[in-house]
Amino acid sequence: MLTLKDAQKIVASAEQKAIEIGQPMNIAVVDHGANLITHVRMDGAWIGSVDIAIKKAYTARAFNISTKELAAHSQCGGEFFGIHASNNGKVMIFAGGIPLKQNGTIVGAIGVSGGPGEQDQEVAEAGVAALTIIEGIFHCNVNCTDLDRSLPFYEMLGFKVIADFSKGMSSTAMAKAFGLPYAKLRGVHLILENDPKATRIDLVEFLDPKTEGQPYPNLNHTGVARICLRTSNIDQVYENLKTQSVNFLSEPQKLPGTDATIVCFTDPDGNVLELLEGAI
Repeated sequence: MLTLKDAQKIVASAEQKAIEIGQPMNIAVVDHGANLITHVRMDGAWIGSVDIAIKKAYTARAFNISTKELAAHSQCGGEFFGIHASNNGKVMIFAGGIPLKQNGTIVGAIGVSGGPGEQDQEVAEAGVAALTIIEGIFHCNVNCTDLDRSLPFYEMLGFKVIADFSKGMSSTAMAKAFGLPYAKLRGVHLILENDPKATRIDLVEFLDPKTEGQPYPNLNHTGVARICLRTSNIDQVYENLKTQSVNFLSEPQKLPGTDATIVCFTDPDGNVLELLEGAI
């Protein structure tokens, strides 16, 4: 459930972005039923955009799609052409309305209006990031010294391969994201369930540099190799975490040949976490 406190946090984050880009905005947040929770009109924001911001939030929740995406499909010849005339004129097809999710479930929406569509969208995305920085765990990394030996063991336990890069892969972007001068590796992604969104094991053998060291000697030893966390707005999350003095190993890196962008950072103990947007 989206609370007033949640909505105020979303608005505050969006408002900060609007200040950064120098564009006063109207910012509205609605709940699961598309009912208005809160609205802020920043000093100098257009009066005419009050209604537009609220309707953008309504539209994003009513159709569970961003108004930017809806606009792309509602042009002449598009499958949603004319949709702006529905719902007694409450449907907006300008960028700046985005559904809000908690634990993967849509709980409301944000609507922003007051500048060009690109700015409205940017401010709305900043609001979304305040609520849903992390959407779930994508995979947990296990480094092995011999993939051919380790993989049959995990398959014996019931894991199955969902992504196979056992023939090897390397890239400058991946190495930079990992904080290494270079990286060549091979491995697989494994899941237990048939759900492709299930948390994976990233079973990896580093080839160059080679996997090194010994497993932790006991269960109260600090740390894991790497935990990958899924996000839908990696650039905004990266910027937000940097403002909180989080230590990153690099800036976000697009992996060649994939739809994935990754970036790694450390927790207070130095354990490495990874953000991923897109798919591998």
